[in-house]
Formats: sequence, structure tokens, C-alpha cells
Amino acid sequence: MINLGDWQQTLNDEDQLKRFDSAIKFECTPIMFNRDEATATFQGKSHRYLTSLNDCECVDFIRNQKACKHMYRLALEMGLLEGTFESNVLKISNQLSTEDALTFINILSDEAQKIVQDFLYYHLYKKRENYGYIKSTVLNELLNNEIFIVCDDAAALFDPYGRNELNEKIEPYSIPGFKKNLKKEKLVKWVIATAPNIITELTSDAVAITLHPKFTKTKRKVYSHLKQKFPSEDNWL
Repeated sequence: MINLGDWQQTLNDEDQLKRFDSAIKFECTPIMFNRDEATATFQGKSHRYLTSLNDCECVDFIRNQKACKHMYRLALEMGLLEGTFESNVLKISNQLSTEDALTFINILSDEAQKIVQDFLYYHLYKKRENYGYIKSTVLNELLNNEIFIVCDDAAALFDPYGRNELNEKIEPYSIPGFKKNLKKEKLVKWVIATAPNIITELTSDAVAITLHPKFTKTKRKVYSHLKQKFPSEDNWL
């Protein structure tokens, strides 16, 4: 990973300064940002670009192999570069009207709609940007209809599993320092820090997802609609 000094040194010519100037504009707002993984996803005119501090999927980086505007923006978001930048995810993604958003939701199966309701509860009231679910045909329905998109969030991949289930999965690896009595949250952090190479195997039947950005403006209205449609599902709230 490039350190702070390295990032400052990348701004050493006119072309790089132009890229930095583009990075601070609201048009370069990431539609997803994962601070723990130091990655972000940006919406281009026709493609999305996954960006880390060392590479980017955009044409500019692939062609020039120099820090692009997306990488500079990620460095700004991470606090590795100083600078004031503009953010507005509503302007850089095509937002659905309430009518269109509800149309997208209502064509789904009831089971899929209940997953959306469950996700939006955690998103709106527990401040969860991403959440993990077991792979299923219903989840594929939500992904294929672009209600959710897959995201890169190692911690979220552990959401579907209980602590005892994780203990059973981890124990065969005989990792030094493994403790069965850890609370799930601490256990997940321990795995990510100590044995990141086994995360893919431990969570092979799970996927981390986030809400498609086109629902950013209407997500509260979608949740209210689903809460009225399936009232018995959230009496516990």
C-alpha cells in the first residue's frame, strides 16, 4: 500500500495535478467506499471501476500506470492526501423515482421483497452499508434485478453464521491463538487480522451485498412500503 509520503510525491507533474483536480469534484464521488479494505467503486459513463490505493480498473490507469483520479479520490477519502472534496452520490448515479422504485420492488417474489425489507432495516436503523447473506436463488433474483450489487466486505461475509458455527469451521485449521469463547464480533475481527487467507473457504456459501445506488433517494419510502405490506415481519422492531 502506498504511504502518505508516496501519495504526496505522485503530485509531481502537470498531468497528475489535473487528475487530482478531477478527483475533488462531486462527479468523482464513489458509489461505494470500504475504509477497512481501502477500496472504492466509481461510476463511469458506461462502466464501474473498482479502485484500490495501488490500482484501478479504469482505462487511464491501465494505459498510463500512474495514479488516476479515482485513486486520488480514494486517497482523499482515506485521509492519505489533504484536500477539500465535493460529494454527491445522488448526482452521479441515476436515481429512480418513487413510482419506478416501487415498481422494481413489487415485481419481485414475496421472499425477495422480505429480504429487501430486512436489509433496509439494518441499513437505515443500524447504519449497515453492507450485509452478508447465504447464496440462493432468491438472492440471485435480487442481484439480477439490480436491487442489490455485490460488494467487497470481508466482515459482512460472516453475517449469516452464528458464533458456534464459525467455531466449528475454524477449528480444523488449528490456527495458533484460536479461542472458542470469543464473542462473534471479536472472533470475526480475529480471523480477518490473523488468518485472512481462510476467509474465502469459511464463507464460501455467502456473499456480501449492498443496495444499488439508484435506490439511494427512495430507500426510506421503499422500506415504509414494505413495512406496510409485510407488517407481521417486523412487529419486533
